[in-house]
Amino acid sequence: MAVTQPPVGPGKSLGSKVQAIQADLAAGNKSTACGDLRAFVNEVSAQSGKKIPAVQASALIAAAQRIEAVIRC
Repeated sequence: MAVTQPPVGPGKSLGSKVQAIQADLAAGNKSTACGDLRAFVNEVSAQSGKKIPAVQASALIAAAQRIEAVIRC
C-alpha cells in the first residue's frame, strides 16, 4: 500500500485513514467512506511539500479522487 509501506507523512495518520476507508467500504458504509476519503485528501494536501513530497502528494490525491469517482461520493 502506497501510504503504509513505508509510512507516508507524519506518524501513522494516513495509514489509519486508509484502513478506515477500507473497513467502511467492506461494511457498505459509502457515506462514511466518502467522509474519510475527504479527510485523507485534506491531510495529504496540508502536508504536501512539507512531510510529503509534492509529487507524491499529487499522486495520492489523484488516487483518492479516482476512488471517490468510482464510489460516487
